[in-house]
Amino acid sequence: MSPLGRRWLRVVLGLAAGGLLFVAAVTLWLLRDPLPRMAERRSAIAAVEEGHEQHAGGMVSVPVRVRASSGLEVDVIVRTPEARAAEDPAFAPDQRGRRPLFLLIGGYRTGERAAMLIEETRGAVVAAMGYPYEGPLDVSGLGVLRHLPEIRRAILDTPPAVALTLDYLLARPDVDPARVELVGVSFGAFFAPAAAALDPRVRRLWLVHGAARPREVLEYGLRRHIAWSPPRALVATAANVVFAGPQLAPGRWLPRVSPRPVIMISASDDESLPPDAVQALYASAREPKEQIRLPGRHVHPAREDVIRQLMDVVLERAGEDGGAL
Repeated sequence: MSPLGRRWLRVVLGLAAGGLLFVAAVTLWLLRDPLPRMAERRSAIAAVEEGHEQHAGGMVSVPVRVRASSGLEVDVIVRTPEARAAEDPAFAPDQRGRRPLFLLIGGYRTGERAAMLIEETRGAVVAAMGYPYEGPLDVSGLGVLRHLPEIRRAILDTPPAVALTLDYLLARPDVDPARVELVGVSFGAFFAPAAAALDPRVRRLWLVHGAARPREVLEYGLRRHIAWSPPRALVATAANVVFAGPQLAPGRWLPRVSPRPVIMISASDDESLPPDAVQALYASAREPKEQIRLPGRHVHPAREDVIRQLMDVVLERAGEDGGAL
């Protein structure tokens, strides 16, 4: 090889080594421990803005925005039964008028509006929270790249947003702090294990149409867009790191929920989640745990009737325990 060729080879190798070092440094930064930041973002409640109450069908609904001193904001809708509404004896108020709480983390498109899909709470207080994301929801393809910082920030902010929401809800005079149930549905089921593991106030965890192994779930969902397996796996791996999949992987946090009970509700024909990842989630939970299998497909925002039916199952199953946790 000529001296010029050797010189160019050294330049190419140097650039390649520099590129690899840069990628490694960025990867390590993305994989850093999120707990210090989560604690900082949760901070303490700085302000609460409650909207106008709506009365319909024996229920009272109120939209709320909770703001932390760190600047973290979360929107919540709280639904409570009116005095004359029908109630399950299992969810009856205690001597101080406090009722059990079901906090719902739903799909990213449905957000806090999921609470409005639950027509009858059987006497429980039901609240649903939105995600702390201010960017557009309808982004796809390369458009996602423009909003990566916002998306990642919202993902890491979700567990502290759950804690902040509970700070507000448990300060209400109608909520029993000893009967707090966290329900993660679909997208929300990825965040609920970490939120429950970090917050001992959650007395029971429900995972509805959830799965472990976020990288596999991402790759499974990319099948329609990337037919060839190697690039699909590469994109899924990169997305998993960028979107904090390793830090928030449900299978990592779920064992820490024990000895509090975990109940999974799975769909027999779930087309959105790899079956092995669904079972891996259940396997990662420690006793006491239970899995309920129901016929049907994966819940989606357009299938509001399915969301309503699933919450009916949660309330019915919880009522079978007499409200005990």
